[in-house]
Amino acid sequence: MENISDYEKGFKVNYSKVARRFNCDRRTVKAAFEKTLHLKQSNGKRPTKVRAKRPSIIDNYAALVQKKFDSGLSAISIYHLIKEKGFVGSYSTRS
Repeated sequence: MENISDYEKGFKVNYSKVARRFNCDRRTVKAAFEKTLHLKQSNGKRPTKVRAKRPSIIDNYAALVQKKFDSGLSAISIYHLIKEKGFVGSYSTRS
């Protein structure tokens, strides 16, 4: 097998044989082959990883915080209010 088009025709890749030829590990050959194959199939665009959105500890209090902020309460006052409601986070300032 000489190139990826042979693979597309149904030929199997002998990673060990290619690795011996280029004096590297077969897993390196496999990773490079799969990366090249994926780039070819996606028209040269690199894959993007999508991370799962984890819930924030403030999510349950977001509506209350927004309501109190809109009414003019200070950040520390809002923090103390949600702390009384069960918020487990700490107060920190961000610039």
